[in-house]
Amino acid sequence: MKSNLKNLYIYLTENCNLNCQHCWVNSGPSDLKASLSFTACESFLEDAVRAGLKRVILSGGEPFLNKEIWQFISFLNSNGIQVVIESNGTLVNNKIKDKLETYRPYLALSVDGISKEVHEGQRGRNTYNKVMKCLTILEDIKLPYQIIIAVSKFNLSEVDKLSEFISVNLKYCNALKINPVNSDGRAKDMQKNDMLLTYFDLQQLAEKINKLSETYSFRLLLHLNKPFLLFDQILDKFTCGGYCGIKSALSILSDGTVSVCSLGRFTDKRYTFGNVASASLSEIWDNEKLLVDLRSETYHTKLEGVCGNCIFKKSCGGSCRAASLVEYNEIYAPFPNCQQLYNQGLFPENYLIDKMANSSY
Repeated sequence: MKSNLKNLYIYLTENCNLNCQHCWVNSGPSDLKASLSFTACESFLEDAVRAGLKRVILSGGEPFLNKEIWQFISFLNSNGIQVVIESNGTLVNNKIKDKLETYRPYLALSVDGISKEVHEGQRGRNTYNKVMKCLTILEDIKLPYQIIIAVSKFNLSEVDKLSEFISVNLKYCNALKINPVNSDGRAKDMQKNDMLLTYFDLQQLAEKINKLSETYSFRLLLHLNKPFLLFDQILDKFTCGGYCGIKSALSILSDGTVSVCSLGRFTDKRYTFGNVASASLSEIWDNEKLLVDLRSETYHTKLEGVCGNCIFKKSCGGSCRAASLVEYNEIYAPFPNCQQLYNQGLFPENYLIDKMANSSY
């Protein structure tokens, strides 16, 4: 192959046992959607391993709802591929404890508040005790993992409390990732109800995380783009936003569709490349013009709107292309949050290449 494929995102199912108010894919327990078959993927995965695959992220919906998840993990383990599972944690119980201890994947676990009232206010009833049980299991088998908190105005005050809880109680949690909720999927209703963080809320959050990152031994990572940060905050490197891994990744959706990224399900056929059961990874990776263009050194020069006029456009690449696809259905469209910031007159002028240019979109 001409270029290594480093990351593969596999969406094992769009079904979920929860109905979280901020879910960007509108998954829920009443959905009866497709789940991915390992047999259908096996040849494609073998090709990916030969291409230099390093890591697979298993996601959903809730990936543990796919009964074939352990077939995927067993195959990936046997080929030396790092496995990350993005989960709400409520299905991690003693029945699968032995499998977790055997295969030792890395879990990215959703915890939206250290109090039952707050966590269940965002994730639903009867979720808190289950996720706490999951934490106990991971600690018991000494399995390193990450906690992710989806932050809105509803649970903003929980960041400090969750950080302290991790420090005191969780020996094997090596990172806390703070993801501000974006206005995708169900979160559009949160936006209507003024529950999403404002530009000024995010600036204050960045200051908080910067200070907390100096206090605790585990990593604190704020997923936030550079235009929302002061320059010295960018240099402090406690943030993990402002970059899209699309140059070295592909996605397999729950119906087997091979897509440029996870949100190919919501876009047109320009961003999908057949089905995993019959498609050739090598043919897709080497020959699909869009993927070749995305990996080119001049990719950033095609970015539009404010991203095309941003001093960080080469390193950032327009940030999450999935968000741009959802908002504008164009791969080179600006990152929606940054464009909104510009449209509101809040985009920092010193981050613009040409301060006089019109960067509307």
